[in-house]
Amino acid sequence: MTHRVVMPNGNSHTSFVAQSVKLLPKGVAVLDARGKLLEWIPVTDTEKAQRVLHILNRALEGDRRYRYPDWSFLHEAPKAVTAEAQGKDSKQESKK
Repeated sequence: MTHRVVMPNGNSHTSFVAQSVKLLPKGVAVLDARGKLLEWIPVTDTEKAQRVLHILNRALEGDRRYRYPDWSFLHEAPKAVTAEAQGKDSKQESKK
């Protein structure tokens, strides 16, 4: 059964046309059956890109919960690195 999937920019594609989703270094690509780019979602944060990939894959598989995804996480500021985490990283490097 064909259904529409809404992208972060408001565009939508049918699951019949959008055949695959690919994670790339600077974003996520939505491709048709011939590998033609249908949609480019620029995401440099790896965690957010993985989340976009998961959402789109589930939506294209027909999971109704993902037809109208909440894309607000794409506009959130990156998580700040705490001083404690920075201290652990520097201690690990000094042990090497």
